[in-house]
Amino acid sequence: MISYKSRTAIFITCRERFKEEFMHRKTKYLQLAKHIYRDVRKSKLTPEELLPSVRDLMKQYAQTKQTVCNALKYLAFEKQFLRHIPGRGYYPMGKEGQKKYHVAFIDRPWDDIRLERMLRMKESIVQNLKSHHCNPYGIIMKEFLNHAHYEKIVSSIDGLLLSWSVIGEYAKPEELLKIKIPTVLFQGEYITDLPFSQVVPDHAIAMRELFRTHSPKRFNGVTIFFCCYPNSTSRRDAFIHYALEAGFTEDNIETIQFDEHANPYPFILKNKERFFGRIVLSTTDLLSDKIYNALNFLFESSRNTASSILVSYDNLDDCGVHPFSSPVISSIDYSRRDMISVAIRQLLTEINDAPSHKTILKIPTRLILRDSTFPRTIRHKK
Repeated sequence: MISYKSRTAIFITCRERFKEEFMHRKTKYLQLAKHIYRDVRKSKLTPEELLPSVRDLMKQYAQTKQTVCNALKYLAFEKQFLRHIPGRGYYPMGKEGQKKYHVAFIDRPWDDIRLERMLRMKESIVQNLKSHHCNPYGIIMKEFLNHAHYEKIVSSIDGLLLSWSVIGEYAKPEELLKIKIPTVLFQGEYITDLPFSQVVPDHAIAMRELFRTHSPKRFNGVTIFFCCYPNSTSRRDAFIHYALEAGFTEDNIETIQFDEHANPYPFILKNKERFFGRIVLSTTDLLSDKIYNALNFLFESSRNTASSILVSYDNLDDCGVHPFSSPVISSIDYSRRDMISVAIRQLLTEINDAPSHKTILKIPTRLILRDSTFPRTIRHKK
């Protein structure tokens, strides 16, 4: 006969074993829930699309029926990620049931000279975040990096969108190393050493097309106007790279630096022989309209028939020259809306999955050819 002491010891042993098995089972269905959650997000199922059956999920994940059912119930009733319809199965939850993330983006001070453009960018960011079921939260860079405000701001947001056009003016790259929440950079056109994922334009697509259709056989060289800020110098370097790739030599590639608010008109007229038979490139639309006016006057007042072309970069809404009612300057462009959307999707992925390394995502560029070839053959009525 087993003594009371022995029976007690056996009971305690069984109880501990049950606790271990229970914790193992609990951990198992929670681990499975994470896998199902990630797979459903990757598959981009809509709220109307049914998940695979319990039996199919058992085969797919090599788990028992109980583990699969517990994982599905956990995602449906505790996380509100799935919804269950009796007799049918589980569906992804609609937007009304999803968790809302608080995503901050860096706003500009109200005295910024490019306020109108930045307001359009801000509007696009806010609309895009809302379409991804996020709460947008605009902050000023100086306030964000202020030690007194930093911890409070970071504790109230899930992720951060950083535009390089703001960073370059209001913060040093090394100041951003203190940021430890999911962060994605966009609008920058060069790869940084910062530990954040980044969305950049793919210069190769448009620039290769430009130099394929405007080769050294047609033009005697390339002239590049650029500014000193990083995006402009990045575009300059890309122009040089793909011009050399197309067969131009270093001797017939010229770079000219101008402040974006300066007027290159006098310089072009003074050095007019350097602009005949050339591919003239501007790394910013802020310079291109002034260059266009100068080239137009130069060719109209000269008998030189060597053809030149002006190609700018940005294709901004206000690109173009009066008195024409529509843009006339050829330009390289990429979709800012697509860049913002890709940046937001990457940020949400990092908020959910916390990847161990940064990702570089590229947006395709396109070449838009217009009436900026000189001498001009198409005249626009005033």
